[in-house]
Amino acid sequence: ESALFAADINHVHRVLGHTNFESIRDMVRHGRLDGVTSLTGVPEFCEACVLGKMKKKPFQRSLTIPRGPLDIVSSDVGGPVTP
Repeated sequence: ESALFAADINHVHRVLGHTNFESIRDMVRHGRLDGVTSLTGVPEFCEACVLGKMKKKPFQRSLTIPRGPLDIVSSDVGGPVTP
C-alpha cells in the first residue's frame, strides 16, 4: 500500500514531462496519481515549456534552379578552428 501525501505541483509538472498544470490538477482530483492526495505550491514559469512551444520558420525557397552538377556550391564557414 502506498503512502498518502501532498506533492508540489511544480515538481509533479517536471516529473511527468512538463504536463499541463490543469491536467495535473485533474489527475489528482480523480485519484490518477497514486498516493498524491493534494497539491501544494503555485504553478511557476517554466522556461522548458516555453522553449518547447517555439517553432522554427522553414527555410526560404531558393530562386536558383540548378541545371547540372556544381551549379550551386554551398560551404559552411566557421573561421579558424583551434584543436
